Amino acid sequence: MSNFEVDSDKPGVCPEPDIGLCWEACSSDHDCPGAQKCCYNGCGHDCQQPNN
Repeated sequence: MSNFEVDSDKPGVCPEPDIGLCWEACSSDHDCPGAQKCCYNGCGHDCQQPNN
């Protein structure tokens, strides 16, 4: 797994990364509430609503 990939178990596709906070708010989809996915944000990872 690269620095940009996380365990992805939920459906949908992460939005394109933009300039984001450089911290790791999640390490897998299981860390995110509801339908949110753990997505690369341009520097770290955070929970985001996926594109379907």
